[in-house]
Amino acid sequence: MEEMNNEKFRRLINQYLEGDIDTEDKKELFNIYDALQNSEKLWDDIILGNQEQVGSKLLDRINASIKSTRKSKPFLQKISPWLKVAALIVLVSSILFTTYQLYWAQNKTVQEPMLTLAKGEHVLFAKMKIGEEVVKENLIIKKIDSDFISFSALNKNQVTAYADFNEIEIPIGSTYKFKLIDGTSLLLNTSSKLKFPTVFSKNSRTVYLNGEAYFDVAKNRLQPFSVVSKQQTTRVVGTRFNMKAFEEAPVITTLVEGKVKLWANKKYADYKGVASVYLIPGQQASLNKDSLYVKNVDTNLSLAWVNGYFEFQNDSITSIMDELRRYYDIEVIYKGNVEGINIGGRVSRSKSINEIIKVLN
Repeated sequence: MEEMNNEKFRRLINQYLEGDIDTEDKKELFNIYDALQNSEKLWDDIILGNQEQVGSKLLDRINASIKSTRKSKPFLQKISPWLKVAALIVLVSSILFTTYQLYWAQNKTVQEPMLTLAKGEHVLFAKMKIGEEVVKENLIIKKIDSDFISFSALNKNQVTAYADFNEIEIPIGSTYKFKLIDGTSLLLNTSSKLKFPTVFSKNSRTVYLNGEAYFDVAKNRLQPFSVVSKQQTTRVVGTRFNMKAFEEAPVITTLVEGKVKLWANKKYADYKGVASVYLIPGQQASLNKDSLYVKNVDTNLSLAWVNGYFEFQNDSITSIMDELRRYYDIEVIYKGNVEGINIGGRVSRSKSINEIIKVLN
């Protein structure tokens, strides 16, 4: 095994992924996998360079059990050898894009936090200096801190016949804090978008969310605040809540303070559940195409990202991989049944993917 060369290892991986591998080579690949679980030196011999070191740690992570403070079940305790190798290969190829270039997700999204004004002009927050103010159309944009932008209206009475919506877009691996013109504060998570008007209407305050955000809504009973996603509308007067509304995934709304009402949008196909629900602090609503249900939760779990952490508590492997995929721009493809695989753990979002793998080991 020690004499196995790098090229042969890569060839076996490629053949397995392409479905063009004979029985003997498949057996050898599984043997390599077993050896990798017990030989850190072997990985040093097979894979060289900084990016490859990331991959080796990722492999170690896949082959190990997570030692969670919440005593979650080991990551791979229930996975068959076939699925172990499949997951191992796919995740490694996602990281080692210069070596395998198989499943690397090409990032076609915005590379920096950006504002697109109603008329199409772009403002890159990274190019603004702290304390700098930029006036665009009727919008005053001020950079309070390196990751904090405040908006205000040049003329608060300038209400047009149609809504002039601006759009904030946060790229992979970033979070940004904003203060809207009404005083509402929000933290926008990675891979998320928020549309907001330069001036709210007299009777309501409406924003549109695609992704995840934590809101601290300024109180104004005369102007209810609504967050609209593709699937759901959430209405409040003044409160603090987290809303996770990525497309093609359940909408998760967690209330920290105050009271909210939420309901499924009429355009949300096939929804036949409860028409609407009210939440009180400590409750969480989950909306999918079949149901809208409420449960009591530990809000700290939903707000872990706000405090700079990934935190999982007996979560499915697919939901965890979705979180890491959005943050680190990796693509994960499963070959086999991963249902029933649940893990947990807590790690800082400031760490690189290889550091996260090491910490969760």
